[in-house]
Amino acid sequence: VSQSRYARFVAERYLYFTVFFVCMLLAIFFNYLNKKVPNLGNLLIVSYFFFFMYITFNRFNAWARPEALWEENVKIAPDSYRVRNNLADTYSRANNFPKATEQFSEAIRINPNFVDAYFNLSNSLISQNKFSEAEFYLQKTVQMDPSLVESYLKLAILKANAGNFKEAYYYIDRALNVNPNLEVAKNLRNQIKNYETQKKN
Repeated sequence: VSQSRYARFVAERYLYFTVFFVCMLLAIFFNYLNKKVPNLGNLLIVSYFFFFMYITFNRFNAWARPEALWEENVKIAPDSYRVRNNLADTYSRANNFPKATEQFSEAIRINPNFVDAYFNLSNSLISQNKFSEAEFYLQKTVQMDPSLVESYLKLAILKANAGNFKEAYYYIDRALNVNPNLEVAKNLRNQIKNYETQKKN
């Protein structure tokens, strides 16, 4: 069992124990109130129930759309780079790339070492045809983690589309240095060669 799975297992058990313990304390407290003031405890139980039911129904609005859910989470944890990244990802899935770019940038501001946000931001910029900016962030990802073959392949595509075939092959070689059996890199090399031939003819 991995350390993270073990941690989740322990956390889940503590959660159940805590809920049970809190419910027991509330039951004792409400029973005590009933003895002191007749039906006061019962009234508080009913109020408590309707209060949480109201909160639950309000949360349904947040669960209606992934964007709304993560927007609520950002309000709760505005300094969480992972929450910002997840919100940006939902914007990307909805093709709202300007908002996605804004939130990926916020995730990077909060945690400049979060390589996933750099890669995701580059994808968002590519979708907006902002290729030079996307290249900048892709370069950042391979500086931070030289084993990111996906970044090398995207850089190869950007360079090929710009007509810089020498650099395109360079990035494919970088990807193959990481994984010599990477078929997608080999296929991309062939596609770029065909494209280069067409451009020359």
